[in-house]
This record gives sequence, C-alpha cells and structure tokens, in this order.
Amino acid sequence: MSVADLVALRDKVQAELSRKIDVERNALQKQIAALSNLENGTSTKPNGGDVVHRRRKNAGGGKASKGRAAKAGIGVKFQGPNGETWSGRGRTPRWLTALEAEGKKRDSFLVAK
Repeated sequence: MSVADLVALRDKVQAELSRKIDVERNALQKQIAALSNLENGTSTKPNGGDVVHRRRKNAGGGKASKGRAAKAGIGVKFQGPNGETWSGRGRTPRWLTALEAEGKKRDSFLVAK
C-alpha cells in the first residue's frame, strides 16, 4: 500500500473509532443519569407507585460544588470533516493533527456559535 492509501485507511479507522466512542459515551451517560436519579432519591414506592423526592445533603457546608458545573459548560469548539469533535482542551486529537500536517489551518475547523 502507498503512504496515501495508508493515511486514508488510518483516517477511516479513526473516524469509525470516534463514532463508536460517541455511541458508547451516550449509553454510559444514560446509565449515569439513571444512577444519579437513584442517588438523588427519585424512585417509586413498591406499594403505592408514588414518587419519593429526598434532598441530597451537600458535604460542602451548603455551598454547591463548582467542579461539575464548570465542566458541564464545555462544548464543541472544533469539528472535523467526518464529524469528529474537539472542545479545544487537552491534547490535539489525531484527526486534527493529521489535517494540519496536510497543510490545513486549525481555524478552518472552528464551529460557529
């Protein structure tokens, strides 16, 4: 195989891996949401079917945790030609590094908000 064929194959594999990761991430997020509902006390009573809501005590002395809320606001900043996404934080993903090696500019993959 030529180098161009290998690069094209690598890009296809990376795109498929990214898609599968997104599918798995969505399934895990649904499971986390269900577990979070159980942890927060949202459940049904076995005898009456009424919904019970309990308040969760905060270990921080009444102040809300900033860690989870701060991370929740991170959105997609860059999107690749095959639907790959990156928030702009952490290491540059392989798909973007490969495109930059081909001479493309990072700014051309910015997502308009």
